[in-house]
Amino acid sequence: MRDDKEAGGVRPDLILMEAELSDMGIMEFIILLRQKPEADGIPVVAMSAFPLLKSKCLEGGCNDFLQKPIKMVELMAYVKKCLQLKPA
Repeated sequence: MRDDKEAGGVRPDLILMEAELSDMGIMEFIILLRQKPEADGIPVVAMSAFPLLKSKCLEGGCNDFLQKPIKMVELMAYVKKCLQLKPA
């Protein structure tokens, strides 16, 4: 995970990520992310074509799981809903 200087000091409101990362597993990423105080409260949503990964991702610290294929209209509605639920 990049530090604030590399990331431009921008804190994301939501992280959408593929559950099958090639160089780092999603569980490793979640562990690293959750250790950073500046990332506290950022929702992480895993996406995969493999529904069997859902429980692993949720147990590992993801806030939600979306099964692929995901229609763009549905994804945009989901993101909008997540961002509206974000506390001000």
